[in-house]
Amino acid sequence: MQKKSEPTSFIFTSQNLATADFILMIVHGTGVVRAGQWSRKLIINEGLTIGSQIEYIRRAEQAGYAVIVTNTNYNRVESPRNLRSRSSRPIRGSETPEAHGQYVWEHFIRPNSAKHVFIMAHSYGGAVVLAIAEKFQLEFDRRVVAVALTDSPMEFYGDRVAKKVLKMLKKRTINWVVNDEKVDTELGESDCCSLRSAGHKVHEWTSHTSIDAIFNYFASKRSELH
Repeated sequence: MQKKSEPTSFIFTSQNLATADFILMIVHGTGVVRAGQWSRKLIINEGLTIGSQIEYIRRAEQAGYAVIVTNTNYNRVESPRNLRSRSSRPIRGSETPEAHGQYVWEHFIRPNSAKHVFIMAHSYGGAVVLAIAEKFQLEFDRRVVAVALTDSPMEFYGDRVAKKVLKMLKKRTINWVVNDEKVDTELGESDCCSLRSAGHKVHEWTSHTSIDAIFNYFASKRSELH
C-alpha cells in the first residue's frame, strides 16, 4: 500500500491490457531516457519515428498486442522539502531498473489473463529481462513466447544469473547487434540468445533498423502457438 507523500513512478499501458491475448512489454536502455524513448539524441536530430517507441507501439497495436511501456530509469525523486541540497528519495518498487521490471511483471503481467507475453528490450533492457526471468522462472518459461533484444551486451549481463536462466532464454531470444551486414543476417549465438545483424554500426539506431525483423520474428513465433 502506498504511504502518504511517498514518491511514485509511472508506466504506460494499452486500454485493452485486461482483455488482450498477447502482451508486448517494451524496455528501454539505461541513462536519461524515460518511458517511450530509445534515444533523446535521435529524437532531437532524427525525429520521433526513429528515436522513440511510437512506431513499436503502433505496430504492436495493429497486430493485436496490448502494450506495456516500462520506465526503468525513473528510480528516485527530489525531495520537495530540501531542493537546495538536491537530496532525493528512492521510489519503492523502482529503486533500480531491475526492480522496476520485476514490479511491472508482478503487478501488471502476473495478474493478467493473457497467456502469451512478448518482450522487446534495448541495451541495458537485457539486464532487466534477465532479472525478471530469474525471479519468475516458472511463469516466464510458461508465458513468454519470444524476446527481442537490440544491441544488448548479454555476455556481460549473463554473468549475474544462473546458467539455467540463460538456457531458458536461449530458446526464445534473438539479439540484433551492431553490425553492417544486411539486417537479420545470422551472426552465431551466445549463451542466452541467437545473434543477428541490426544493419547499423551505431548502438542507438539498432531498435529502429531492426523493427521489421523483430515483428517478423514475433509473427513467426505466434504462428507456432496452438
